[in-house]
Amino acid sequence: MWEAYEETYFECVKSEFQLLDSVMKLCKDGRIKDCFVLLRSGFEMSLYFRLMTDGEIYQFDRIWNIVPLPSNSNPTARDQTYQMWMKNWKSGSELYRDVLRITKVGNESIMTTYQLRGLYDSKDVEKKGTVIPWYLAVVGEYDADIRFLSTLPSISAGDPFPEITSKRKIVQDLYHKRYFTFESIVRNLLLNELVTEQQAEIIRIHYNYLSSFVHPSNRSIKPMLGDSYFAKTAPLFSPWLVLLYICRISLTLLRSIILRFKRTNAQAETEVHDKIIKRLENATLYFWYIDNDPTEADLRFSNSQKLARPELNSNNTTVIYNSDPLERLQWLGNELLPH
Repeated sequence: MWEAYEETYFECVKSEFQLLDSVMKLCKDGRIKDCFVLLRSGFEMSLYFRLMTDGEIYQFDRIWNIVPLPSNSNPTARDQTYQMWMKNWKSGSELYRDVLRITKVGNESIMTTYQLRGLYDSKDVEKKGTVIPWYLAVVGEYDADIRFLSTLPSISAGDPFPEITSKRKIVQDLYHKRYFTFESIVRNLLLNELVTEQQAEIIRIHYNYLSSFVHPSNRSIKPMLGDSYFAKTAPLFSPWLVLLYICRISLTLLRSIILRFKRTNAQAETEVHDKIIKRLENATLYFWYIDNDPTEADLRFSNSQKLARPELNSNNTTVIYNSDPLERLQWLGNELLPH
């Protein structure tokens, strides 16, 4: 079981590096918008990959349908069960040790939310070995077709077991909401303390920027017109930003899998990979990414924004971030590059 999971890590990294290689080729051809479209996918996957390798804590939901016995015509069976469960939970009953909350759903159901710490190899009865993150296992459990398509008339008409599919969809809805939306990925990174609140803000800024090339927006449409968003900047900066994203996404993937590999293989020889990781870190220190500090130029920009707007509290220690990474790189590059 574990060997199969371990192989999944390497298959995932291989797939993402192939994607980044495609981005490199598109960048060489000057297809910058296409680069950002693909980078949005790589960025999101790199965030989830951190949960796959290091996300030990997870939450999951289970829905219980409370159906009265045929001899019991009491329509409040669900409410009575809910009250009993709440009483047992609050009393500290061992059976409810992992329960995070209990909530009513509809008229006949109760949802219990649990918080647990990972999975273990079937041979690890005492659970003292390496934790296998649930975020890795749930990838194989999630079925997007059931989640999004199973209720479509053109699909459900050919389903010989609609009642079973309906129950499966309830589970898939919970999986999607709990693990695979962007907000759930950020929430689970915070839950595992893999990012800080400040880093979560930066994640949202980069995700919003890259997403603006995927969905209808000024950035995604203008490259198709004469008034190109990229034409407003020097030709150097757009591919420069693409390369920075490639480096940082590569760094996240490589560092995550190497650290995981070290934890599970005490004799692992990773000197070559450690050097690559260090080079990627050093080469992109000025890119205000998730785990980078703002540069002196960023601090000056932030202070100038506070001074230019009297309504802002100049004593506020929050560093103002430029919501457009390309604009930031342009004015930063004008300071860094020789004139």
